[in-house]
Amino acid sequence: EKTRLRMQQHTREHHEQQLAEELAEQQRREEEAQAIMQQKMLAQVSQQRAKARAAEFRQRTRQEEEEFQRQEEERLALEQEQAEAERQERQRKRNWRAGIAGEVQPGPTPSAGSRDTAAPP
Repeated sequence: EKTRLRMQQHTREHHEQQLAEELAEQQRREEEAQAIMQQKMLAQVSQQRAKARAAEFRQRTRQEEEEFQRQEEERLALEQEQAEAERQERQRKRNWRAGIAGEVQPGPTPSAGSRDTAAPP
């Protein structure tokens, strides 16, 4: 009878040990699966942040290029305005000199003082 009881005890202990091992293995697999899911989520968040940073960089670069282009256009427009103003000034002086030369006729020469006052406006 003692042998039978010891055998039952041993079988029960063995069964309980197997059950405990199975539960431990199941818990280990669940923890591993949870860790894998967490890693995937972190990787996904990291990837989203990287994409957002890249988009922000592209937008900032585009804005800087647009600003540079705008400033370049303003600079060119200013240069053109300046060149046109200088051209008009040269033309005005040529016209003024031509007008003075056309007024010079044989006869009395205007005094030096009157020539000084006749400088181009």
